[in-house]
Amino acid sequence: DVVSVQLSAHASEARCKQAALSLDTDMAGNPQAFNPAELLLAALSACMIKGIERVTPILKLSLRGADPEAVIRPEAERAIRLVADAGFRLAILSNELDLFYGAEFRRKLPLLDRFQTIIDATYTKILKPDPRAYHMVLEELSLDPGLCVFVDDQHRNIVGAKACGLQTVLFNVRDPQTSYIEALRPFGLEFN
Repeated sequence: DVVSVQLSAHASEARCKQAALSLDTDMAGNPQAFNPAELLLAALSACMIKGIERVTPILKLSLRGADPEAVIRPEAERAIRLVADAGFRLAILSNELDLFYGAEFRRKLPLLDRFQTIIDATYTKILKPDPRAYHMVLEELSLDPGLCVFVDDQHRNIVGAKACGLQTVLFNVRDPQTSYIEALRPFGLEFN
């Protein structure tokens, strides 16, 4: 449940679970709190940041059968090919690859053949950042964590990977070009 409490004539606070959020209820404004319009935009942006994965079930949307060419960035394909061609082993650790796109999606994407293993929580029921998820990949590849580079766009998953001893790259979806450069750097590789 969300509980809102007026703290003074100038501020209120909303609480849910273990979180608290300062609300601007002062007509003059409060620069250290969200006003109602900002709060609405923050909630909307949180849904966008979390991604469509939360929104699609609510809206009853389905992305099954999506065109792989429309989903995979050309830079991603190029980076994957560079790493694989250099002799490094690749793995995918996903919280919902088949649940989100459908199992038939994999057959439409030959690029996935470059990966030695795909660990998908659709089947394992173990989500990142649970340490067991990262250890499954390490076991499949028979590699020590310090020899691996984990790339993800979610900070919590990066924290989980670091806790397991993996090298990490936080992928910035707003600056993909820089993120691909950073992801290739630990391998001593770069785009020409």
